[in-house]
Amino acid sequence: MDIQILLFIVIALLAINLLFVGVYLVLVLKEAREAIKKVNVVLDTANHLASSFSVPVSGFSSFLSSFLKKDNLMRLAGKLLGSLSKHNQPPTV
Repeated sequence: MDIQILLFIVIALLAINLLFVGVYLVLVLKEAREAIKKVNVVLDTANHLASSFSVPVSGFSSFLSSFLKKDNLMRLAGKLLGSLSKHNQPPTV
């Protein structure tokens, strides 16, 4: 009979321990859920900032690209005009 009482006490202690572990696990999962929500808010804010930053950078990039194209066209026109003016000059004596 002593063994049955001892086994009952051990099983009861294990059940109580399992109950505490279950409650602790639920609390940890709730805290992890809140942390993930906070990380999600931070990522959404970073995404919004990156998208709002990419629009002006894209505009500046297209401006710079068109400026460089115009600069290259101006150089080409200068070279063509320079070569044309050299061919049209009278020979020097």
